[in-house]
Amino acid sequence: MDSARQITRQLDILRSLMASKYGVAVRRLAEEYGVSRRTIQRDIQDLQEAGFPLCSEQRDDQQAYYSLLPTASLPPLNFPVVEALS
Repeated sequence: MDSARQITRQLDILRSLMASKYGVAVRRLAEEYGVSRRTIQRDIQDLQEAGFPLCSEQRDDQQAYYSLLPTASLPPLNFPVVEALS
Protein backbone atom coordinates (compact mmCIF):
# COMPACT_ATOMS: atom_id res chain seq x y z
CA MET A 1 0.00 0.00 0.00
CA ASP A 2 1.18 3.49 -0.76
CA SER A 3 1.73 4.99 2.70
CA ALA A 4 1.75 8.57 1.36
CA ARG A 5 -1.71 8.07 -0.11
CA GLN A 6 -2.93 6.48 3.13
CA ILE A 7 -1.60 9.32 5.29
CA THR A 8 -3.07 11.93 2.96
CA ARG A 9 -6.45 10.17 3.04
CA GLN A 10 -6.38 9.96 6.85
CA LEU A 11 -5.61 13.68 7.14
CA ASP A 12 -8.46 14.42 4.74
CA ILE A 13 -10.78 12.23 6.81
CA LEU A 14 -9.85 14.23 9.91
CA ARG A 15 -10.53 17.48 8.06
CA SER A 16 -13.94 16.16 6.95
CA LEU A 17 -14.80 15.15 10.50
CA MET A 18 -13.68 18.52 11.86
CA ALA A 19 -15.87 20.32 9.32
CA SER A 20 -18.95 18.20 9.95
CA LYS A 21 -21.33 19.09 12.74
CA TYR A 22 -23.22 15.78 12.69
CA GLY A 23 -20.58 13.31 11.56
CA VAL A 24 -19.74 11.69 8.26
CA ALA A 25 -20.96 8.34 6.98
CA VAL A 26 -18.39 5.65 6.28
CA ARG A 27 -20.13 5.01 2.97
CA ARG A 28 -19.71 8.65 1.92
CA LEU A 29 -16.02 8.66 2.84
CA ALA A 30 -15.45 5.41 0.93
CA GLU A 31 -17.12 6.82 -2.17
CA GLU A 32 -15.25 10.12 -1.90
CA TYR A 33 -11.82 8.45 -1.71
CA GLY A 34 -12.55 5.53 -4.03
CA VAL A 35 -11.78 2.87 -1.43
CA SER A 36 -13.79 0.21 0.38
CA ARG A 37 -15.73 0.87 3.56
CA ARG A 38 -13.37 -1.53 5.31
CA THR A 39 -10.40 0.67 4.30
CA ILE A 40 -12.14 3.70 5.83
CA GLN A 41 -12.84 1.73 8.99
CA ARG A 42 -9.14 0.78 9.22
CA ASP A 43 -8.18 4.44 8.68
CA ILE A 44 -10.56 5.47 11.47
CA GLN A 45 -9.10 2.79 13.74
CA ASP A 46 -5.57 4.01 12.97
CA LEU A 47 -6.60 7.56 13.84
CA GLN A 48 -8.19 6.44 17.10
CA GLU A 49 -5.09 4.46 18.04
CA ALA A 50 -3.01 7.57 17.32
CA GLY A 51 -5.07 9.39 19.96
CA PHE A 52 -7.63 11.31 17.93
CA PRO A 53 -10.91 11.51 19.89
CA LEU A 54 -13.36 9.96 17.41
CA CYS A 55 -16.72 8.42 18.14
CA SER A 56 -19.22 6.48 16.08
CA GLU A 57 -22.95 5.97 16.00
CA GLN A 58 -25.34 3.92 13.93
CA ARG A 59 -27.97 5.83 11.93
CA ASP A 60 -29.95 5.47 8.73
CA ASP A 61 -30.59 1.74 8.70
CA GLN A 62 -27.48 0.89 10.71
CA GLN A 63 -25.09 3.00 8.66
CA ALA A 64 -22.02 4.03 10.68
CA TYR A 65 -21.25 7.72 11.14
CA TYR A 66 -18.03 9.04 12.67
CA SER A 67 -17.37 12.37 14.28
CA LEU A 68 -15.01 14.07 16.68
CA LEU A 69 -16.05 13.96 20.31
CA PRO A 70 -18.00 17.15 21.05
CA THR A 71 -15.49 18.27 23.68
CA ALA A 72 -12.48 17.68 21.43
CA SER A 73 -10.53 20.55 20.03
CA LEU A 74 -7.81 19.89 17.52
CA PRO A 75 -5.38 22.37 16.08
CA PRO A 76 -5.77 23.23 12.39
CA LEU A 77 -4.46 20.52 10.11
CA ASN A 78 -3.05 22.94 7.57
CA PHE A 79 0.32 21.59 6.61
CA PRO A 80 1.64 20.23 3.34
CA VAL A 81 1.71 16.50 2.69
CA VAL A 82 5.51 16.62 2.62
CA GLU A 83 5.50 17.70 6.27
CA ALA A 84 2.94 15.05 7.20
CA LEU A 85 5.13 12.36 5.70
CA SER A 86 8.21 13.48 7.62
